[in-house]
Amino acid sequence: MRPAHHRVPRARVTAPGRWHEIAVVDTDDELVAVVLDHLRAGVAAGERTVALLQGWLAAHVREVLPGVEVLENGPTAPRGPDAVAAQLALLEEARAQGRRLRLLGVVHPRTTRGWDERLRDEAAHDALVSAPDLSSLCVYDRRTTPAEVLEAALLTHTHVRTLDGPVPNAAHTTGHQFVAALGVPEEPLQRSAPVFAVDDAPSLPELRHQLGRALRGRAGGRDREEDFHLAVSEIA
Repeated sequence: MRPAHHRVPRARVTAPGRWHEIAVVDTDDELVAVVLDHLRAGVAAGERTVALLQGWLAAHVREVLPGVEVLENGPTAPRGPDAVAAQLALLEEARAQGRRLRLLGVVHPRTTRGWDERLRDEAAHDALVSAPDLSSLCVYDRRTTPAEVLEAALLTHTHVRTLDGPVPNAAHTTGHQFVAALGVPEEPLQRSAPVFAVDDAPSLPELRHQLGRALRGRAGGRDREEDFHLAVSEIA
């Protein structure tokens, strides 16, 4: 396993506190070694240890480390806000048990937009799920992750996992600074002509009527039409 970035210092970290680590692996053997090492340390320390995994790796961890809570996603990852809320709930539960919380997640391949959202999720985690009684490790696979994503992901983690263990990350920046530097992604839909445009609606009821007519048959189902219509009405 190679360090994720050449600017990472080599001083070993031993002090407790808030750790948001990143590890970058190159092979399945490295993946298994990093995952088991992190989780085994949590179980040995009596921490509440939770892993978000998929497929064969989830089954392997359940077999080898029964003291780990393995949460297995479906084909798609949870939305960023849902993931942060779930992590905060786990943290509160661990505190109620008088235990430290240790999290681990293996990042799976995504679409271009999905990777962009993943980076924003990392920044949100770094900003919102910040506590001295929590450590988390995000594992990226160099074989399936774009190089530019790895470079950007490094900025959102306080520590980097190397062959010598976790070390402080000199490249770390705050979640707010990171998101501000990302810019706003453009959806392909934005390049097309609008189906419905309003420059000056005479009244809110009239706007709702016009919007309802424009949405009819275009949202993929009646329920989705009504949800979108309600959302736009509330914004207006």
